Amino acid sequence: MDPTIVAAYVSGGFAVIGPILTYFITKAYERRFLEPIGRDREEALNGNWQGTIVQSTLTADIDIRLHAKNKEVVGEAHLRVQFDGVVHAITLAVTGGFLHDRFLKLDYKNTNRGTIQFGAMVLELAPHPSTMEGQYVGYGSFTESIVSGQILFTKKPT
Repeated sequence: MDPTIVAAYVSGGFAVIGPILTYFITKAYERRFLEPIGRDREEALNGNWQGTIVQSTLTADIDIRLHAKNKEVVGEAHLRVQFDGVVHAITLAVTGGFLHDRFLKLDYKNTNRGTIQFGAMVLELAPHPSTMEGQYVGYGSFTESIVSGQILFTKKPT
């Protein structure tokens, strides 16, 4: 076979395989500090949570559905916030995991691709795992600035 054709096949193979490998290596690197989630923590965390966000200039209601498996927690949050007299509904995708068994770190991002809103929250799952409390920091799409505040979640009965 012509060496230029072989070189083209090899180059094409690396062009396809390279990004796939990069994706999986990046995901593994991002999860390196997360601890495996035990069955008790998994059961405590999985489900629907209802909460309140308190920021210096506003208060908002938030509902979040979380699913934990292995080392990762994923979910979707629905935020209702009043800004300039108008109630807005926001959907956030959340991902993260546990650090030191009871501390849950979640990153969030607005699911509307055109909206710039993202951040992170650190929550402590209480010893009686029906509440989580913590802090968040991020970029707010309405305030167009760095925002921070407190979060309190209560687990909804199933």
